[in-house]
This record gives sequence, structure tokens and C-alpha cells, in this order.
Amino acid sequence: MPRQEGFRHHGLIVYAIQYELDTKLRSWLIVWLDNDGNSLHPWVRPAKAGRRIVATKPGDVIVHRGEPKTVAGVKVYRALGVEPGREVVG
Repeated sequence: MPRQEGFRHHGLIVYAIQYELDTKLRSWLIVWLDNDGNSLHPWVRPAKAGRRIVATKPGDVIVHRGEPKTVAGVKVYRALGVEPGREVVG
């Protein structure tokens, strides 16, 4: 089956997650998801091989463009309800 956008979680189709990074200057990374909970883009992935990006939590490490980054916080950035009428935006 081809990769599709959006990961189903608790009645939402989550299209993107925002990771706050533990950097000297505050920074964030938006990761767009496929239906399996992996990044749609190859330049961002969890540091642990075989792990889905949606399983990343504060304290874990993700790799962005070859650079490891420690995650300080995680929140849903874009999502729609499976049932119409529910939306999460930034």
C-alpha cells in the first residue's frame, strides 16, 4: 500500500507533530506523518532504528539532516477529527 498522509490516534488523523528541541536557543521542528506514524521526509527520523517518529517523547533523540537533537516537548501541530467538526491547528 502506498504511503498516505495522516496517522490515526485517539479519534484524530494527525498530519504533523511539533517537537520542541533542547537547544541553547529555543527551536522547534515540525514533522509531517504518514499513516504508519513515520516521517514523510527522509531527513528526519528517530535515533533508535526501527522506531516510529510518533513514539518519540521528551528526552528521546531524533536525527534531523544528520544532526542528533534531544526532544524537550511534543504536541500535535495539525490534525482533523475522524468525525467532522474537530480540528487541531498549531
